[in-house]
Amino acid sequence: MPTVPVPSTIACDRLLTVGQVAERLALSPRSIWKLCARGDLPQPLHLGGSRRWRESDISKYIEALAERQQGGAR
Repeated sequence: MPTVPVPSTIACDRLLTVGQVAERLALSPRSIWKLCARGDLPQPLHLGGSRRWRESDISKYIEALAERQQGGAR
């Protein structure tokens, strides 16, 4: 069976649970779902009955949030 090459950025990206995302952002899981519903946080991937976020998406979200806060502080 032939294999499909996977870009290295995808192959190394961890998938995070809502609890892991909440811990990373110092928020509750409920707050994570509220941010997703408002469109403020990247949407999770649907894997069967589970939802997971790409670690890189959450890292980018944190970086963008920090940039916005630094821009507003000037």
